[in-house]
Amino acid sequence: AGTSSPMLRRLEYRRFGHTGVYRDVTFALLFGLQLVCVLTIAVVNGGRVHASPAGSLPPPPPPLGALEPPASASRLSAEMLLILAVASGVAALLSALWLVMLQTGARSLIWSGAALATALALANAAWLFSLGGAAGTALGLASFCLCLGSVAYLLYHRSFLDFSACLLSAVAHVLRAYPATLALAAAAAAAAMLYAVLWSAALAATAQLPRQAAASSLLLLSFFWTLQTIKAVVHATVAGTVASWYFLSPHVPPSPTKRALRRAVTTLFGSLCLGALLASSLQTTRVLSRVASRHAPCGAGVRSGCLCVLGFVDVLLRFCNEYAYTQVALYGKTFTRASRDTWTLLVHHSGVEALLQRDLVASALSLGCAAGGLACAALCGMWGRAAFGAGSALWWQA
Repeated sequence: AGTSSPMLRRLEYRRFGHTGVYRDVTFALLFGLQLVCVLTIAVVNGGRVHASPAGSLPPPPPPLGALEPPASASRLSAEMLLILAVASGVAALLSALWLVMLQTGARSLIWSGAALATALALANAAWLFSLGGAAGTALGLASFCLCLGSVAYLLYHRSFLDFSACLLSAVAHVLRAYPATLALAAAAAAAAMLYAVLWSAALAATAQLPRQAAASSLLLLSFFWTLQTIKAVVHATVAGTVASWYFLSPHVPPSPTKRALRRAVTTLFGSLCLGALLASSLQTTRVLSRVASRHAPCGAGVRSGCLCVLGFVDVLLRFCNEYAYTQVALYGKTFTRASRDTWTLLVHHSGVEALLQRDLVASALSLGCAAGGLACAALCGMWGRAAFGAGSALWWQA
């Protein structure tokens, strides 16, 4: 063990990005700069709004049907925060239960997710047929054909199910063996919420001032870029943890999640920021194009076609980014090299298999998301109706 530990350590350093070289530093600096810009916009525009005369800004909209006195706002807010806290706890428990189910019955969950998707497609087709008319019949027939195609696709590629079930079981085992990955996801959600508060303050102040198109566009790009970067850091950290477990077991170094996170926020952070910038730029372009298309002189068909192409490119880019982030996390590559290697891997080797596995795994994960989301929504809805009533003002309008 004494002679093998240094060798394993050197192998780990070579394999999992321990190069000590900071990649794509320029984009890490740009990411920090845009956060400073958001903070500056929030402070400057917020100060301008507060310094403006009372009559120069439009008054806030009155509460819709608010009959309770303003003094009840604190009580309603506390009640709503309690509901959200309990719902978060329920969601955490359901997630833990789902991990256990994935480890023991991944194959059944994949089939269940596919069956649910098929049932929803059939229900959608039946609803469209019930509408009648040429449009309803055509759309219903298209939905029915897609349903049949999905069933045929699943039956034809059922040989992939065993491997997909093995993947899900292994991932569930790793998440249970290294709970720090779950803590990382919670910390990332908290960081995203804190940023959302800052971003909302900046946007609220900017929206009340004239001639702020540039600032609004920057805020939109910053919103997508920051959230994409947070997701990229989580993705790279989990990828490094799984890689350590897969390649180095049973000699996994202590705290692999902490090591992977340290790399993700230091030497690899610039590469992750670059990938997130590309994805966020395309998302921003889609939003701005959708807004501009409402006033464009071209026909609706041309606008829809252009937006459809942008949507397809957006999905393709984010799909490739996931594999590029994994190569960045494992091998410490720059993002451009990781993207080239990912494209070569998908086009010339296992691209079709990767798409198939992703689709099969997504059916089980989507089923868990839908079940947990519906349970939490039902809990919040019933509790909120009992606490606030059906006809009272919304809690933030009281």
